[in-house]
Amino acid sequence: MELVIQYLIENWAELMLAFGMLLLLHTDVYYDKKMLSGLRITILFLLLYSVAHYIEMWFGMQPELSPWRFVLTVMNYSLPMFILVRIIGLFFRLNQTVLYLPVLVNTVLCIISCFNGIVFTFSSENRFFRGPLGYMPFIIYGLYLVYFVFMLYRAGLTVYREDRLVAAYMTLTTFLLIVMPLILHEDFDRWISTTIIVDIVIYYIFILHQMTKRDPLTKLLNRQSYYRDMENLREKITAMILLDMNGLKAVNDEQGHLAGDQALTAIADAMIRSNGGGQRVYRIGGDEFVVFCMRLPEEKVLAMIGKIRAALQKTAYSCSIGYVMVRPEDDMENVYIEADKKMYQDKQKYYETHKRHR
Repeated sequence: MELVIQYLIENWAELMLAFGMLLLLHTDVYYDKKMLSGLRITILFLLLYSVAHYIEMWFGMQPELSPWRFVLTVMNYSLPMFILVRIIGLFFRLNQTVLYLPVLVNTVLCIISCFNGIVFTFSSENRFFRGPLGYMPFIIYGLYLVYFVFMLYRAGLTVYREDRLVAAYMTLTTFLLIVMPLILHEDFDRWISTTIIVDIVIYYIFILHQMTKRDPLTKLLNRQSYYRDMENLREKITAMILLDMNGLKAVNDEQGHLAGDQALTAIADAMIRSNGGGQRVYRIGGDEFVVFCMRLPEEKVLAMIGKIRAALQKTAYSCSIGYVMVRPEDDMENVYIEADKKMYQDKQKYYETHKRHR
C-alpha cells in the first residue's frame, strides 16, 4: 500500500492528465469511433508504462536481483516505441504494420538480452549495466520521434505562424526526449510517459482548434477565421483576392453534389499549391474563396493570380477572379465589395465567352 501511495504522489499530474483525456474522449463528437478507441487504448498503455517503470525502479532499489526486473525492463524499453507508433498511426492514418517492425526487432533483442546481456543486464548485486546495444532503444525511439515531427509538418497543418508554434513545441519536446535520457541516464526515463501524455493532450487540442478554424471539406481557413484575421491582421494585409467557381450549379445539377464537393476540393488544392507562403486562404461560402495577401506588392499579387489560373487550367474547373490592393485607410468591407464587383466582371466575361449560363 505504501508503494501505491508513493506512486500516486509522484505521478499525480500525469494521472490527472490521462484520466482527464479519457473523459474528453468519452464526450468527443469530432473523431470517429476507431480513432477514439485507439486513443483510449494508447492512453491505457501509457498508464501501464508509467506503472511498470515505477515498479522497476522499486525493484532496482532492492538489495537482491529479482527476475521481475528483467521483465519490467523489457517493457520499459518496448512500450514507449509501441505507444509512439500507435500515436503516429492514429493521427496520420497510416498503415502501422511496417511501422511496428523496428518495435518488434527491439522487443525481441531485449527479451534475448535477459539471457545474453546484448542490450542490458544486471549484476548479482542488482546493478544495471548496458550491453553492446544498450543505446539501441533510445536511437529507435528517437527516430520514431523525428518521424512524428516530420509527419506533423508534412500534414500541412503548419502553414500558418500560429500552427508552426505548436509544431515548434512538439519539435522541442521531441529533442528533449531524444537527448535528455542520454545526458541524465536513468533519472530522465520516468519523465517519458509524462511528456508523451502532455504531447497527446496538446496535439488533441491542436487538432480540435484546427477543426474550429478550418473548412471541413477543403481544409482551407473558414469564414470565422476570415473575420478574425480581417481584424487582427489588418495592418499586414496589402491585397484581397476574391475567387468564385464557374458553373458549380451545373456540376451539382448534372453530376451530383459529391462531384461538386470534388470540384471545390480541387480548386482549394490549386490555391494551396499557388500560395507562395505566408498568404492566408479562406473558403467563406459555397464556392467563394478569398486570399489575404500579406505585405505583397501588386506585381507579386498579379503573379500569384497567374499561378492560381495556371494551376486551375490543370483541372476540369475554372474560377472568376477579382482583386483589390488595400491601403492603410481602406475599410475592409468596402474592399470586399470592390473585389466582388471585379470578380463578377470577370465572371460575366467567362459566361459570354463560353456561351453558358450560371
